[in-house]
Amino acid sequence: MGSNANSKALSRLVALVSDGYPVAALQAKIKNPRLEIIAAAGAHSTVVGLLASLRADQRLSAVNLVIVSTGREGEDVASSLKAQDPEAEVLEFVSWETLPHERLSPSPETVGKRLRVLHRLHEIVVAGGALDHAVYVVASVRAVLQPVVAGLGDFPPLTLVRGRDYLLPELTLKLVELAYQRVDLVTKRGEFAVRGGILDIFPTTAEHAVRLEFFGDELDDVREFSVTDQRSLSGQLDSTKIYAAREVIITPAVANKARQMVHEFPNLSTMLAKLAEGIPVDGMESLAPVLADRLVPFTEYLPADAGVVLLQPERRPPAQPAWLRPTKSFCMPRGMPQSRVRRHRSTSARADSSISAPSSRDSAGDSSQPSRSSAPMRPTSSTSICSRFRALPAATAAPSTGSSTRSAATS
Repeated sequence: MGSNANSKALSRLVALVSDGYPVAALQAKIKNPRLEIIAAAGAHSTVVGLLASLRADQRLSAVNLVIVSTGREGEDVASSLKAQDPEAEVLEFVSWETLPHERLSPSPETVGKRLRVLHRLHEIVVAGGALDHAVYVVASVRAVLQPVVAGLGDFPPLTLVRGRDYLLPELTLKLVELAYQRVDLVTKRGEFAVRGGILDIFPTTAEHAVRLEFFGDELDDVREFSVTDQRSLSGQLDSTKIYAAREVIITPAVANKARQMVHEFPNLSTMLAKLAEGIPVDGMESLAPVLADRLVPFTEYLPADAGVVLLQPERRPPAQPAWLRPTKSFCMPRGMPQSRVRRHRSTSARADSSISAPSSRDSAGDSSQPSRSSAPMRPTSSTSICSRFRALPAATAAPSTGSSTRSAATS
């Protein structure tokens, strides 16, 4: 109840903001190829929702790509959009946690989230973009700039429905093609195990692992289970979707290219030999530029008239360099000419070195005499103490009052 009340309150707030003159001026320019809006950082989600509603009024595409600086900021914006418009569809396109040229594959969870977004966008494009709700695709700059293998949306997820017939041996081979690893005990995403007529699998996009029980060839039961104690959870599922665990799908064309490259690149012969046999290998994404037919920008998966909103972070004045900050480590008497700075430094150093511990001869004398080191010393003329000093000039920068939100419509 609390979340619904908050969502309604946010919706009313957006409606109130939409009645102002700035929104009317923005509505008149909504079809411009480029707009620049200055708003507070906390109002980013509100501005994005407002732009989506204005585009819907003009019968433009309901798909909006929201580009943020980092993945953490993307999570915050996505949660704000979900709370602001519960009926909207929010898709988070995450970036790899590895570099594209490294021989390390991204985690199955990351790959599953990316493939789910690409498949959903492919469905929207095929359907002609006819939607009755807004669709927000939230992605970081790194995720948008990285090229994507073309045609990934053409491979739908493997959907298993309770009550239908499946051949368990063929199903296990299909899971291997989707880069799932066969293990004895399922503990993480991208793994599956077979025990008699029971198939345990942890899909890349599921919150919990799924246990499939077969009665002959019929899928009799679909339940979630906990990987910690391997016990089934309460409730029964009607179906489950299984996305691939790798972004490079080993098709016959990919396997043929890997077979041809075995002798050309001896240092990659082990990896290429497995790919030629249809076996997924860790780090195979690093060979995507030569194995895949082509790589395309992420925007190729968007509709032609989709909106693009770039959320630029707040601009702050640069930090003051250390050499420009006032310091008391060295201070000259006022009025000392620059030619005497070096002499002043040497004199101060000698004066500081004269303040030392008492010698053994002094300590062996009369104990009634006060210690020379314990007596307070008054600063001499060579050790000047500056009570006031002039600060060095600091770099100036114009402060910013907010952050910038840029919106553009792709043609």
